[in-house]
This record gives sequence, C-alpha cells and structure tokens, in this order.
Amino acid sequence: MALSQSPLDRLEKDVSGYVPPPDEAKMVWLAHGLKQAIKPSTYQKAPPKAGLDTGQNFYVLPAGRLRLALREDGMVVYVTEVAEGVNDEEILETLKVCNLVGAEIPPSGHIHGLLSRGWVQVCVGQSDQESVWTEYRCPGEPTKILPVETLKSMSQLIENLWDQPDISAAYPSLYCGLTALSGDVLAAIQTTVAPIKGYDIFGRQLGAKLPELSQPDPGENVVFDGEEYRASCYGYVTLLDNVLSVKPPFWMDRESVRLYWCLLDSRERPVTEHDIQGFLDKNNIAEGIQQKTIETLLMDIPEGTHMTGAHLLAEGEAPVHGKDANLELLVDTRKRIGALREDGSVDFRGVDFVPEAQPNIEIARLHPATKGQPGRTIHGEEAKAIDGTALKLKNDDNIRVEEKEGIIHYYATKEGAVKHTRTEISILDLLVIDGDINYKTGNLNFAGEIFISGSVGPSFSVIADGNITVGGNVETGAKIMSKGNVLVGKGILGRKTRVMALSHIQAQFVSEGHLQCGHDIYLGNYSSGAQLRAGSRIKVENATGQKGGCVIGGQLWAFSSIDTHTAGAFNQTATELNVGVRPEQAEKLQSIDAHMQEANKLIIRYLQRFDLDTVNVQQIQNILSASTGPRKKVLALSAKQLGEAVQAQQKLIKARLEVRAKVDKVQYAAVVIVRDRVMPGVIIRVGDYTQKALDVIKAPRYKIQNDRLISR
Repeated sequence: MALSQSPLDRLEKDVSGYVPPPDEAKMVWLAHGLKQAIKPSTYQKAPPKAGLDTGQNFYVLPAGRLRLALREDGMVVYVTEVAEGVNDEEILETLKVCNLVGAEIPPSGHIHGLLSRGWVQVCVGQSDQESVWTEYRCPGEPTKILPVETLKSMSQLIENLWDQPDISAAYPSLYCGLTALSGDVLAAIQTTVAPIKGYDIFGRQLGAKLPELSQPDPGENVVFDGEEYRASCYGYVTLLDNVLSVKPPFWMDRESVRLYWCLLDSRERPVTEHDIQGFLDKNNIAEGIQQKTIETLLMDIPEGTHMTGAHLLAEGEAPVHGKDANLELLVDTRKRIGALREDGSVDFRGVDFVPEAQPNIEIARLHPATKGQPGRTIHGEEAKAIDGTALKLKNDDNIRVEEKEGIIHYYATKEGAVKHTRTEISILDLLVIDGDINYKTGNLNFAGEIFISGSVGPSFSVIADGNITVGGNVETGAKIMSKGNVLVGKGILGRKTRVMALSHIQAQFVSEGHLQCGHDIYLGNYSSGAQLRAGSRIKVENATGQKGGCVIGGQLWAFSSIDTHTAGAFNQTATELNVGVRPEQAEKLQSIDAHMQEANKLIIRYLQRFDLDTVNVQQIQNILSASTGPRKKVLALSAKQLGEAVQAQQKLIKARLEVRAKVDKVQYAAVVIVRDRVMPGVIIRVGDYTQKALDVIKAPRYKIQNDRLISR
C-alpha cells in the first residue's frame, strides 16, 4: 500500500529549468523603442525554431497580424507567426510601425514557407567593435557572422547536454549546434581604422563601453594560423572560457556500452563516411556498430532530410547491476503526520495515535542485496557490474527476528511506535500528552515517541529517543531534543529556544529560534531572525500571509541546498544563506585565513631586513656570511624567525587544503534558489565562495561554475 507523503518528503530534489522573470529595466528599454507596452507573461526562452538563438531569452508579442520575438538585449527580431492573407507590403509596414531600423524580409511570398521550418529573422543590430576584433563565422557559411553571445550560449547548452547521464533521455532534439567539417573557417581576426560604435534594432547607439579584444585560444580540433581559426575534424563549434573548440558529435555512456551520434544541426552538411570511421577507429569502437543507421544518416544529412536528436551508433551488452539490500516497512509510520494547511501550519484533527506495532505482527522485511551480471563494451571488453550493497540492521529486544529464504522478517513483541534508521530498527513506547507542557506536566525525558496536542511552554524541555510532535507552538526558551524527527504544528518562538533532531525538523514558521538537524528543515511559511543548521536541505514554502516564503534576517546553513521565495528585506536586515560548507568548516577556513595574513606580514617584515622580496635561502646565507658585528646577530635572529614564520605558513596552507578538500566534495553540487527576489545586503555563500547582493536580484539561482559563484 502506498503511503501518503509528508511535507518533509516533498522537498524538491530537482529545481532545474526555472526561468526567472524578465528584468524590468530591459522591458522598459524595449518598450520605449517599440512605443508600446510589453507584458512580462510574453517572456520565454527561444525554442529550437530560433536556430542560432535557441535558449536565449525573448519577448514574444503580437504586432498587427504578425507575432514578433525580440531578444532581450534588443539586438535581434524574428517573425514567429503570420496570419493567413498577410502580404509582404503589410509585413514591412508593420515592422516600420514597430520602429525597427533596417528591417528586411525574404523575397516575395517566401516568408510563409520559411515559417514552417522556424523563426524568420527580420532585423539585426550591430555590436560594438574595436579596431581589432575576433569575428566568429557560421561553419559552412563563411560570410554569415555568428554573434559571440549566441555561440557562448549554444556552447554551454551543448556542454550541459554532454554531461547528462543518458543523452537519449535528455531530449537532444531540443538542442541546437553548428556542425563544422575539417577545414571550415570558425573565426577570423578583423581590423578597421577606428572603433565602430554599435546600435540596437531601433537604431539607438549602444550604451555599453567598447569591449576589450578577446582573442580566443585554439582548443581541441581547432588550428589557428594567426588570422583564421579552422576546424580540423567533424563536430560542433563551442566557445567556453575563451577557448574555441570543435566537439565531436558522439556521446558514449560511462560504461562504454552505448555510443550515440547526436545531430543538433538541421542544415545540409556534406558529412562523409571518413568523418565517422575516423572517430570509430581512433576510439577503438569495433562491436555492435549500427551500420544501417550510419548509411541512412550519411545519405540524409547532405540533403538536410535527417532527424535531429540522438541516433544509436553502436551498442554492446549493458551490465546488470545488483540491487542494494532494502528494508520494506509493513506498517504506516507516517499516520501521525497530520494535514498541511494553506498557512503552512499542520492540522492534527482526526489523526490516529494508536501505536502501529502490535505483538506478534510482522513490521518489516529486509531484502538482501543481489549480485551484478557483467556485460560487454563496444570496445570488446567486459563491462563490469556492481554488486548490491549489503545492509546490516540492528534491532532491539522488542523485536523478534526470523530468516526465510534469505529474507529477514521482523516481528513486534510488544505494542509501540516503530522507529527505524539506516542501520537500526526498534519499537518505542508512545506517550500522548493531551494539552500543553507546563508546570502541571513538568519537563519530559522519555525513551520513546512523544505527541503533545498543545504547546511547549516557555523554558520547558522535551527530550525523546523517538519522534516528537507538538500540535501548537514551541515557546520562548523551550528546548526540544529528538533522536528522530521533530514536527511542530505551528511556530517556534524566541532567540533562546532550541530545537534539535537527528533527522528532520518541520514547523509552520520560526522566529529568532535556533534549529539544528541531521537532514532537512522544512518551514511551511517563513523564517525571521533565526539560526538554522541542516545536514542536507532547507526549504521555506510560500504559504499564505504577509511573510509567506520569506527568510528575513538570521543565518541559514544547509549542506546541499536552500530553497525559498524571498531573502532579506528592504531595510537590509542582516541575512545569510550558506550552502556547501558546514559552519565549523567556514569558521576554520576564516581562522586559517586570518592566521595566514599574520604569517605573511611577518615573512614580509623579516625579508625587508635582508632587502629581499622572496624567500631565497642561498641569498640569506650569503648576506649572513658577509655581515659582521651586532648586525650579524640581528640578521641571524631574523633568519631564525623567518624560518619559523615560513614553517607556520606551510602548516596553515596544508590545513587549508585539508578543509578545502572536504568542502570541494560537495560545494560544486550545492545550490541556493530564491524564487522571487533577493534584497540588498543579503550574503550568499556557496562552499568557499561568497557574494553580497548590492541591489534587488530577481529569481537567482546561486551555484559554483568554472570556479566562480554565479547567479542565473
């Protein structure tokens, strides 16, 4: 029987694909040029029909009987739809009314046919150009200029596609790439007498300063003769980190069992058998080659009749990996969770508090791990299989264990609540308090699970080996400690309040409290001035109310991710969002950096006594040998102190590397998502990288990419 999910289970595992709302300043600028309003609802990422601009952000809006797409930087306009019966004269007049400068349409009557294949470009601005610059070309069409931002965007999308664990399931037909063949010109160095100032689609001069010359480095499969960059093999043009490369259009899975030919370019290109066979030979691919697929595509691609997407080119025999041992629970351990209200609180009315475990009833089964079966790679080698991971599960004296045909069965010997972790299963007593924790009940310390229908009063403590559920509030100065989960129906209040759990914490809101748990913190409404520490994730839902979805003030630390709707406030309340590093690691890095600064100052001071800029042992020895009298004693002492300072510096460097090694394991996967806006003054930290918001930032997603903290 499928069990209902708690809000803790509904924490998002994948938050990719979120498109931020448009920048208001850009909308105003484009609307000023068009002389009409642009609605934010028309903002979208361009589909593959946009060709070179696939994935770029556009405003799509009606214009008479046309539909236009304006790139958000104001440099390109496409026609995306034309009503039946619209002639060329009406199209040109509409473009003129939209104030577009230099707009052109295809030859008479052709636009309707072209629209069936994709968007039709009708107006292009001119980028700023220095007197010497790199001009990127569309491979196979050397007279067609390729905007550098388009190439960079396309390159990043291709890079992301190649990073997928299964490219065939990543919808490769929705991606766009430019096919280069050996000898194709990819870029050329251009010169002019004086810099050229650019203009947008409305003829307005660009406000940005002229870009500095950024001549790319020739990368993989690209040769540069001092004037032109040319492809040396078949593949897709990419420009990443100022390196111009050609990426072969073939993707192999990690087990070397499947090879795909990824077609991202719908254009006609004279690809030959030599281009394909060269890659197969170079990479020792000899088994499972799909010769019929190769022959068909080699006929279709030169004609432009091929289907874009991933085509299986070679296939071996995939290994069958073993299954991990798993614990199957036969009782509903979540029936005391309650229902989540619109305001983020939890309704416990109607919840059954009868213990789920009863004597002699089977409560769980442990299914053993299975062995893997090896396969065969496309290189003709054995594809190794991974055996399933065994699971050793401890049980307490309240559980009877029986093994039948390799499956371990667990039976309750008493009534109680089932508690289970990755390594242990036990039956605990269940204590139900119908009311508040106050002077009448006193503090609670219970070797089981506790349910409190009311609130935990000021300065009282509740400690339990199992889960702790509180129907009301946890009030100022109270202390909650659980070896399982803590579920609070309403709020956690007061800066002296402490809530700790080995697993998860859930509450409607927290105001100035301290929360710490081993896994996830889930807040149904908001966090204000609180200190939150989660071993995995923090999620703040956008519930009803003025503060819904807000994190205002305080420090949030989560190892994997923080996901909220708004961070900070207009009055710049100190708010910190930290992921990818534990507080103690951040503290240690900060301490090491401070000590390193002091060590560096000492080293510089001692070196100045020798008139040196760097530590050179031989030079120091020569200076000591040449010195005499009191100066020799002073320099000898300085040399000793310098040696001690250098040793201290080396120890600090080693300590920092050790901490960084631990941080690096997780910081590149850590992310901070703010779905509405980040207010000025908010500090974002991902691993060892920190950024402070200086202005309102709309819907950012912070993560580390190419060794820097980015928001997009």
